[in-house]
Amino acid sequence: MSIQKIISIKNVGRFDNYKAKGRVDLSLLNLIFAENSRGKTTLCDIFRSLQTGDGDYVTGRRRLGTSGDPEIEILLEGATTNFKNGTWSAMYSDLSIFDSTFVHRNVFAGDAVDHDQKRNLYRVIVGEQGVLLANRVDELDALIREAGREHNAKKLVLEKDLPAGTTVANFLALSEIPDVDARITSKRDELAIATKSATLSSEIKSRGQLKTITLPAFPSDFSNKLSDSLATISKEAEARLRDHLANGTSGIDESWISTGLAHTKDDVCPFCGQSTKTIPLVKAYQQFFDRAYTEFKARLLDYEKRVGADFAPSVLLSALRDVGDNAALGDFWKQFGGVVLPACDVDAVSTTFSMLAKVASETMRQKVRAPLEAIAAPKTLTDALAAYEGQRKFISEYNVLVGNVNTRILDVKASCATVDVEKIKNELGALEGAKKRFLKEIVDACDDYSKSETYKAKLESDKAKAKDALDKYCDTVLKDAETRLNQLLEEFGAGFQVANQKRSFAGGKTSSTYQIVINGVPIELGDSATPVQTACFRNTLSSGDKSTLALAFFLIQTERHPSIANKTLVFDDPFTSQDRSRRTCTQQHLRALTKKAKQVLVLSHDPSFLRGIWDEFPAADMKTLQLTRMGSGTGTILSEWDIEDATRGDYPALHRTLWVYVYENEGTPRTVAQNIRLVLEQYLRLKLPHAFGDQEWLGDFIKKIRDADPSSTMAEAQVILSELEAINGFSKRYHHSQNPMAATEPIDDTELLTFTKRTLKLVGGF
Repeated sequence: MSIQKIISIKNVGRFDNYKAKGRVDLSLLNLIFAENSRGKTTLCDIFRSLQTGDGDYVTGRRRLGTSGDPEIEILLEGATTNFKNGTWSAMYSDLSIFDSTFVHRNVFAGDAVDHDQKRNLYRVIVGEQGVLLANRVDELDALIREAGREHNAKKLVLEKDLPAGTTVANFLALSEIPDVDARITSKRDELAIATKSATLSSEIKSRGQLKTITLPAFPSDFSNKLSDSLATISKEAEARLRDHLANGTSGIDESWISTGLAHTKDDVCPFCGQSTKTIPLVKAYQQFFDRAYTEFKARLLDYEKRVGADFAPSVLLSALRDVGDNAALGDFWKQFGGVVLPACDVDAVSTTFSMLAKVASETMRQKVRAPLEAIAAPKTLTDALAAYEGQRKFISEYNVLVGNVNTRILDVKASCATVDVEKIKNELGALEGAKKRFLKEIVDACDDYSKSETYKAKLESDKAKAKDALDKYCDTVLKDAETRLNQLLEEFGAGFQVANQKRSFAGGKTSSTYQIVINGVPIELGDSATPVQTACFRNTLSSGDKSTLALAFFLIQTERHPSIANKTLVFDDPFTSQDRSRRTCTQQHLRALTKKAKQVLVLSHDPSFLRGIWDEFPAADMKTLQLTRMGSGTGTILSEWDIEDATRGDYPALHRTLWVYVYENEGTPRTVAQNIRLVLEQYLRLKLPHAFGDQEWLGDFIKKIRDADPSSTMAEAQVILSELEAINGFSKRYHHSQNPMAATEPIDDTELLTFTKRTLKLVGGF
């Protein structure tokens, strides 16, 4: 396949609404002349978009100031492809383009060689086969990364359920354990106790044991005390006292009488003041309450106090406080296992204790009021005592359990100093791991993990083999490429060579690096960050050297391509910035490639360079075209170009003197100043043939253009009229026809350089 014709280009860069007219079909070798800024770079981007299918190359060059979308139609060999709505209807991948984009991507950007250029250059050097091998390595590397991510994800699935202290590898190797649930429960209990023991070691040592609870025994002789009396009391005195208490008082007991009798003075009644010596009843009182009675009653009162003290509220409170303390200690100690403290119904204890104390107190008070009366124990006392004895029995059992708990406490205190928590944790982890390992969902996760590990290992093995194949291939290719590269550099007359070309894997991608050798001294490429004072690619090669190196790399890529016979090669100003001495060599290589490739297109702003190619190639297989624009609003068009007429006469040589002065700082300033007018005259004669007479000069040309009828061809040149007048105003000072002192007219270098550049920009080749 080849490109037969560019049918139309609309709204792309310099191309406003180009439609093919005339004989603009392409041939085997196509030489396309274009002044700078006439659309060479735009055309190359169109070709690159056609090659890659990337519409951004075109849409990024949408013509400014227009509202329409880019549209292109190109006739390929046997088919038409269209660019519309950002896409091509068909691609043409057999295109190779040498232009500034190729240079900046693959050789250097700005003045430096960075990692991106090294990586892309590697693909240029090793060719399609090497790229395929490198792509396979990159593909496997990407698969390994993806497999690694999946492998890690599956590993995380396992790790989130792994017991502490267990690795994935150990987990996979675990064996199934019988009765694992029971063993886990036991080990967890052990761990809980051990952990608490380790955490509370100092508190364990300081915490005390439980106390036994003491409830006082009720006096066994209480009933005897109630029925006790005195045999020495006068029966007559007792009879008189009982009768008086029953009939002569309102419900008082003998203690009232006894107390009152003790407070009489001098046998005088404390109420009426009369003498009591002769009163029989008082005499009976004195006989009744004799010394024996007083001592007997004192013993009863003492007994009442002792019973009261034994069953005082403080005794109950002390016992209940001990129960509460035991409950608090029990809560602490039971966390270590083996400590079971029975519940104590403190309300029942308190109720029975208080009830017995109350009934006993009331009964004793009744006895004390009538010490000589025998009192039977009331049923309330019997019931209260029975309930109380039931609680005392429970407390006895409670105290037995307290003793058992205290024995366990001593064991805990003894063991807390030797507990190994980490060991128990590991043992529990092993048990839990063994259980989890054989749960169905975990078995499935383990299988997935093992499969992903096997798959990742296979990919790594495949990558190692692919990299080995790439290494063997590239070692040979890089060596051959370096030999051919230096051969080309020698043919171009470059003052440097390339050495130590090798692969690099910096950044995880295969790239190429090499050294520049100047005067036998190897110099590293460096990069944009290399210090200015360090010798490197940036500051040891001229612009021409760098361009020559880039072209040599492209030639190597093209020559070595296995399907070069199917390729269309596009060169955009391949001679730009190169020394004049390399012109012929470049032309020779372009002609040689035309014999190998399907088609070659050479775009240049230098007509004499294109003429050098044209001179040595059969005209039947060659087409000469130009990208041109004259007038306002018409945009760039592709038209036929008469290379013989364009390069006839002195115009190329005159143009060259201006170009060399600007870019190589060579030439005589006065000659350059004089040649400016001559270049403009030749340019206008080429653009407007037959418009000017043989004896007319630039001033005449300017007048004709200024006065031209709008319908004439000269009117199209009115868009450059003001610039022609400005440049002529400068250049005429150096011609005798306008200035008799032209030979001695002073020349300012800066002014001359400015107007020379303006001239080149106007005529093309700037």
